[in-house]
Amino acid sequence: MTTRSGKPVGLLKLDCEGSEWPILATSRLLHKVERIAGEFHFFGHQLPEVADLPPFTLPGLTGLLQHAGFNVYTKSLRS
Repeated sequence: MTTRSGKPVGLLKLDCEGSEWPILATSRLLHKVERIAGEFHFFGHQLPEVADLPPFTLPGLTGLLQHAGFNVYTKSLRS
């Protein structure tokens, strides 16, 4: 995943209404992305398509992104 000039993607923005986890968990191109921003929905249970990965929770997503080399900053919008 690079721009037409061959440079890495500067920002990947995700708002996929629950599909963020399978997208990020199965991507083989995250190393070509500099930053990720998005709205993430957490279900707190294992999804069949990524059963060998951590549960779809904030710690699970944080660990996945840190393992891919990202510094992770989160903000909960729960009231």
